[in-house]
Amino acid sequence: MFLAEAHKYVAPTAPHMLPDSLPRYVTKAEVKQMFPKELAFRGYCPVTYVLGNKRYEALTPGSRDHVVLYDDELFSMLDDQTMEMFLRQPWKYNRTPLPAKLPPARVAQDVTSLPMLGYMEQTVAKAIIAAMTSCITPKFPMFRRTDSECSRSEQNSAVSIEFLETSCKMYIF
Repeated sequence: MFLAEAHKYVAPTAPHMLPDSLPRYVTKAEVKQMFPKELAFRGYCPVTYVLGNKRYEALTPGSRDHVVLYDDELFSMLDDQTMEMFLRQPWKYNRTPLPAKLPPARVAQDVTSLPMLGYMEQTVAKAIIAAMTSCITPKFPMFRRTDSECSRSEQNSAVSIEFLETSCKMYIF
């Protein structure tokens, strides 16, 4: 009710006029009903691009769960936070031009068709690395294992951290 007649509640001497259109969240079902309509900004999140100082690295694909309709255009956002930022100030992001060079399109890869090494890299490598680094502490070059590792016990952790800070400055960039 209020949004339909919002102009009645704004004083004529107000410093800012009401915008002609307001952005709104669009569900997946509504996006499907608008099927031939393409996503603006080629499906990339305009908020992350603007916040990343309009650098190539800041171009991130938007999510299908976070779509906003504004000025008869559909914008795809990265997450809830960027969607909230767009809903608050859409005029900051909706007319941002895309760079001439865009990242390559992401293609879903069927991991079962990969060779064994590729399959392992894509499926279990992160889990194995996380498990190994939680059990094994790294060894700095040219130091004995006992001198370079940070002990997990409270009595040795302060000594180990102090030792690393003083002895390993040449390895810290």
